[in-house]
Amino acid sequence: MSLLIIGHRGNPAEYPDNTIPSILSAIKCGADAVEVDVHLTEDGELVVFHDDSLVRLTGKFTPIKQMAYEEIKNETRRIYERQCTENCYAPVLEEVIDRVKDSGETRLVVEIKKGEASYPGIGDKVVNTLQRKEMLDKCIVTSFDLFTIQKIREKHPFMNAAYLPRIFDVKYMLGVVKRLGLHSIHLPASARGIETGTALSRNDVKVFYYVVNDEDTLRTCLASGASGIFTDNPCFIKRIRDRV
Repeated sequence: MSLLIIGHRGNPAEYPDNTIPSILSAIKCGADAVEVDVHLTEDGELVVFHDDSLVRLTGKFTPIKQMAYEEIKNETRRIYERQCTENCYAPVLEEVIDRVKDSGETRLVVEIKKGEASYPGIGDKVVNTLQRKEMLDKCIVTSFDLFTIQKIREKHPFMNAAYLPRIFDVKYMLGVVKRLGLHSIHLPASARGIETGTALSRNDVKVFYYVVNDEDTLRTCLASGASGIFTDNPCFIKRIRDRV
């Protein structure tokens, strides 16, 4: 299998991350997949946004889980309109799924931020949304929160799931992959991450690295046996992949 190029939050080299323009740009570049982050709003919407508040954009410290979706949409539109015009706001997951489906072959990676402790029921809500949209076979759900991934695999064994570990222990990760039947492990493209990932790849575990934005790191990941990489610049990285 060739190395998968995954637009990290779309194509943030060109547009605000996790927005529809960013996602469409990554698809246009020929990314094999796009990755987005999800939180759960106060009114139960799966909003696509990286941080757990809007403080980085607006200075407001109110957590997303205490905000209604329309407030988040309006606030992000106001900020992002300087960088793009159409559909330039934090979308809901369903909007993203529709755009990815329209592209044909592009796949989707959904990272659940924070997990069940902060957002009870978020795993079920994500999987049910993907199932309703007939997107299960083209999506991977991932998280730093192992409990959330474990619950998803227990309740939805048909869902491709991955894990973003904070512990760089090969034996531990091999045990988690086997116990939960994970699709892949997602690791940072640091020296320690690549060392760990190389050992996992040798044990037939699929490893995806983040965030890869230059040729040297891409070549290092390829040499380690990587199955995929997340990148902030999918147009640039895809061109390099296609010629190495």
